[in-house]
Amino acid sequence: MPDHYQILGVSQTASKEEVKTAFKKLALTLHPDRNPNNPEAEERFKQVSAAYQVLSHDEKRAVYDLKQYYTTLPPPPEPTDAREDQRVPPPVRGRRRRYPANSRARPVSRVEYPPGYERKMTILFGIGFVTFVVALVFFYNYMNRSRNEQLYRAAVAEGKSYSAMLKYSEVLGYDREFWQAYYQRGELRIALLGDYQNAHRDFDAAIHYAEQPTAAMFYNRGLCSYQLKAFDAALTDLDQSLRLDARRGEAYYLRSLTRLVRRDTTGACQDWQNAVRRGVNYPEDSLAAYCR
Repeated sequence: MPDHYQILGVSQTASKEEVKTAFKKLALTLHPDRNPNNPEAEERFKQVSAAYQVLSHDEKRAVYDLKQYYTTLPPPPEPTDAREDQRVPPPVRGRRRRYPANSRARPVSRVEYPPGYERKMTILFGIGFVTFVVALVFFYNYMNRSRNEQLYRAAVAEGKSYSAMLKYSEVLGYDREFWQAYYQRGELRIALLGDYQNAHRDFDAAIHYAEQPTAAMFYNRGLCSYQLKAFDAALTDLDQSLRLDARRGEAYYLRSLTRLVRRDTTGACQDWQNAVRRGVNYPEDSLAAYCR
């Protein structure tokens, strides 16, 4: 059984706050995004997350402490020689009962099965085994999805915080196609870290795995492309965002800035006017004096 206290580097009497502080410190150090292509760091991150899940929960921690206590108990004493001498005598075998040749009580020595019986039983056993495996996989996936959804809701409830970002990463560690977690983590990377490079990857994955990508997804990926000076890609995403939702004033405004960089002044002013009509009005707007 792994020693969760040793994994987090805390004592067995550590409080919840001490456990949480140790987890945050290790999680930020061992996060897969900070250690790409490092299986050791990824495995260590999973161990730290598992240890925190146990030690941060009162009931789970109590059960874990109890199990750890019993593993430290000494083994039972070896049996003494007196006990070894008290052997049970072998059973006395009685005489084998003999039956007359014409007796009806004579036991049948072999059961005769109809032709093809063994083949049918083999097929039925194979079907039963496959059904059991499929049911087991379905149950495992169901429990995994249920756990991920609970963890995702907990991350959403925490709002814009580093802890929520870690929870989204943990969700994606179990389900790489959870597009909502990609989208939420991308927004937090922009808001908390200003990390447009990794946020672009998150929005790209969200668009890839979502059945129906939304206008907000394309707008946020276009924003990342604009900040990374990939103006052609930004213009493509903003066009798609406005095709899905023509009421997004911020998409018109960002596209006006992108077109201005590409020296399309006419298109930039048209987008700026559409943005203003939709309520987008920034105090320090360089296009205001130019396009009016």
